[in-house]
Amino acid sequence: AYAGIGSRNTAEAGSGISGGSGPWSYSIAASAYRTGGFNIAADPVRYRIANGAVPRDDADGYRNNSLVGRLGYRFAPGHELQAHLLEATSNNSVDSGGVNVDAYNRDKSRVFGLHLRNRLGDGWNSTLRLGLGEDNSSNFAPARTQFATQQKQLTWQHDIRVGAGSLMLALEN
Repeated sequence: AYAGIGSRNTAEAGSGISGGSGPWSYSIAASAYRTGGFNIAADPVRYRIANGAVPRDDADGYRNNSLVGRLGYRFAPGHELQAHLLEATSNNSVDSGGVNVDAYNRDKSRVFGLHLRNRLGDGWNSTLRLGLGEDNSSNFAPARTQFATQQKQLTWQHDIRVGAGSLMLALEN
């Protein structure tokens, strides 16, 4: 675990744990970071020259939270199933849209995955992976813009020892 504080109302903390018992293994960790930011309007003339607008007279803060986890089960030596996840969110205040607009960006990313690893023979390993990644970003400055993406992935990989080297065969979609 860790924690810290700093200038401009900055604070961060995080913790994690991992372990296992018998065929099970696991890990989980979380973290948070926040800062009050600073006021770019301290030099509004310079800002207006660079950006063509007058900044809002406020501190532009930032915050980020994340969570990551993994759970695994070993059926037998060389045969394992694992699931994992990652989620990260952030909120970033910005000067955009004029003095009466509280502009900010909000982002969320998620990744989920499964993999099955099997030793099919001496020098032959097979790995099947399934994954899903998602991104969602919104901008409120002053109108709302948003984009969201999703990517799905399937990979089946075979690693075969051949003499002094190895051969990899894979399918991916």
